[in-house]
Amino acid sequence: MGDQYPLEELHFTLNHVFFPPQLPQKSDASISRSFALCRTFVNLAEEYDQHLDQPSHNAWVHIITMLRHYQNSLEMEDFIIEDLEEVFHYLAIGGFLILNIRKQNAGLFIRRLANGDVSIAAFEVSFPNSEVMQAESRIACTYPGPAITLPSSVWLNTSFSHELGNFLYHMNRDELYHAEAHTKKAKSTVVEIRDVPDPKYISELLMGIFHGIGSPTPIEDVHFVRKRIADDVLWKNALLPWRRSPVYLVLRVGLQLALSYLYGSLDAHHHQYKAFMAFAHARMLHDAVQDHPELETDLLYAMRTKVARRVHKLEKSSSGVSAGDSVPSYVLTAAQEASNAVQQVLQDRWTKVERLQDQSPEWDPDSLDFEADTHLLLTNARPRILEGLRRSNFPPPSSPFVPHHPRRLRYETDFRCFTPAKLNTVFTDDARVALADFEYVIHTHLGLWAKANLMSQDASRIIFECMEAYLSGARKTYTDNNPEDQSHMLLALSAMWVSLDKVVVAQLPLLAQYSPEITTNLLESLLLRQTNELSALRDIVQYITERHTKAQVTDGIFTDSDAQADCHPNLSLHEFVAFGSLRSGGRLQWMNIALQAALQVGSWEVLDDGHWVLDWHQELENEVFTSKLFTALENLMLAISTNWDAVLLIEGKPVGRLPRKITDHALYTRCLQQKILEFLGLRYTLLVKTLMTWS
Repeated sequence: MGDQYPLEELHFTLNHVFFPPQLPQKSDASISRSFALCRTFVNLAEEYDQHLDQPSHNAWVHIITMLRHYQNSLEMEDFIIEDLEEVFHYLAIGGFLILNIRKQNAGLFIRRLANGDVSIAAFEVSFPNSEVMQAESRIACTYPGPAITLPSSVWLNTSFSHELGNFLYHMNRDELYHAEAHTKKAKSTVVEIRDVPDPKYISELLMGIFHGIGSPTPIEDVHFVRKRIADDVLWKNALLPWRRSPVYLVLRVGLQLALSYLYGSLDAHHHQYKAFMAFAHARMLHDAVQDHPELETDLLYAMRTKVARRVHKLEKSSSGVSAGDSVPSYVLTAAQEASNAVQQVLQDRWTKVERLQDQSPEWDPDSLDFEADTHLLLTNARPRILEGLRRSNFPPPSSPFVPHHPRRLRYETDFRCFTPAKLNTVFTDDARVALADFEYVIHTHLGLWAKANLMSQDASRIIFECMEAYLSGARKTYTDNNPEDQSHMLLALSAMWVSLDKVVVAQLPLLAQYSPEITTNLLESLLLRQTNELSALRDIVQYITERHTKAQVTDGIFTDSDAQADCHPNLSLHEFVAFGSLRSGGRLQWMNIALQAALQVGSWEVLDDGHWVLDWHQELENEVFTSKLFTALENLMLAISTNWDAVLLIEGKPVGRLPRKITDHALYTRCLQQKILEFLGLRYTLLVKTLMTWS
């Protein structure tokens, strides 16, 4: 690298690739340096290809071709239209192209499909300065953006390729006013040359033109990669700030997208990308140390740490696989060689420092003046010293500070220790910490504790008391305008409810047949970040869904009364009576009372053959009896505040509408007598069987 790359280009490459802590305070971008960075990766890709097996080599050919075309596009400040036309025309099936439209802050990822069509996707390269400076860490972003598929006939059309090349040529060199960033200075709006432009002329205009020619690429045919981008905006006494090279970002995005299509599997392409990046970083570090051993110690140490971190991430990319199998041997060898080279340079420097420290200074006692060295002239200290000596009102000694260290809740595993008094106390003294600790204990230990105490008589009481105490403390601390706090509270309460339900169902298995009433819709809007919280939410939703699936009785206290009114036509007598007593719907109550009264008044006779015969309730034809019956029913109805003006259903057929007050006894007597007799006739067989069972 020493013969090929001057020290300035090497520093540029190392700063933008390794992103060390000490970075320039002004822009260092240039065409030659960006070209050198891309050329470095092309050489490293060719070297990496030599270590691959034949299937991977066949796929890597497309990667090297893509990187070479990208390098050629960076050699000059402007695109060469003829070169673009040639690259477009000879793009092979399964091949890729990446372009950095420099002045528009945009990138293009072009892919040739198996049928000859071409898929083009656009994406933003550098983020605005405000977004970068506001980010607390890295910026998570998904690539690419919109994708359009162009027919092969259009792509191979010479007029189209010429116009596309001409468009990209101008977009790469023209600074468009409406795309550039603007700021206000002296009450005037001016172009902000320190910020990046809006890529809308590529992501909107060009992609809109493609949309008119082609069609959107189906979402299942578009691969996306999610990257965490590290960038910074640094300037001090400079015209333009330092920003991380967009050339390097486009290179990484294009490389990872191409690998995703070549390898298909998410794990496979991700592992291949990580392996190449670890290899590239290690080889760059090794060559830099060999060619320029005078590089700063801090820079060498930071780069070696980055290489080690890359290898460590590669080891973790395949869970359950040993490090030797998950990391290719040539990657480990490159990393080891780079680390040894850096260690040798750092050790040599430290040895020189130690040698200098070993040399004792010359002893010359005649040159020392002890009296002058120990005589201090405090010309202005006398008044202050005298004031201190004459002081009599010294402040009393301060009382010792004895901090209060209550035991943290997160170390408790037995929920019997969480008494309401204890929880109320800790939620008052140090609310935030106590709530966080208790939520941790809930998600970590409550499930195990409930499983171990399923048949304990006091388990449900303990969990319920914890729910009450936690809800009381959380309402006082978590504000309504903080959705994250509210989400933590609802998640913890849901987790405690699940454990409580498991205990109760274990002790009362019949409860499993009834709906749990709670729905998963309540949990859909929770705002959660941590992985353990999302896992807890998944378990809660699965449990509630399973309870609903296994429930045989879906009606509950929240079910509409009218929806509960209709009963199954094949109920036995005692089932029908029980159904009427359990339901609260306005459709059934009035009729249930009338039917039960009618059934109790009627009589039964036994024939000679042993069959039961129903006496058709001659009492119902007695106007005196029916008048008393309706009067009693009216008195009962007046005591119930229900809208009785509802349709009565028997066997799914409407009987009529009942007003709140029964005013015409004669009319409803005749109607009800007929309906009751019809109803009893329909149920004759079931009634006989039921009464025989009772007898």
